[in-house]
Parts: sequence; C-alpha cells; structure tokens
Amino acid sequence: LAVKPQDLQEVLEPLANHFRPEQIIISLAAGVTLGKLQKTIFNIKNIVRVMPNTAVKVNESVIGYCCL
Repeated sequence: LAVKPQDLQEVLEPLANHFRPEQIIISLAAGVTLGKLQKTIFNIKNIVRVMPNTAVKVNESVIGYCCL
C-alpha cells in the first residue's frame, strides 16, 4: 500500500474484502499503525509496515520494518 496516509482509509475500505488471508500486505503509509491497518483489513494476519528514509533516493538508505 503506497498511498498518502490521509488517503489510506478511503482506498482500503472498498478493497478490504478482496484481500485473502494468505496474502501479505505491505504498507508504506507514514503514521498509520499496524493496529489501524488490522482494524481495516481484519481478515489479513500478515501485515508489514515499512518506513524508508529520504536517502533511498540515492541508494544510501536504511529501511525499518515491523510485522504483525
């Protein structure tokens, strides 16, 4: 999921029932917690939140991730 955080809920609501439980959802939406994602995409057990930093533009980045 690579949309602006303020648009995430609007994008996810119509799609939430189309995700299958075995799928892995990866979110790059800043400030959107794993808990909030799980409430919206309730049938998915594998949710990953990834936060790249600005140095990714020059291939000198560190990327943090967290899994639910």
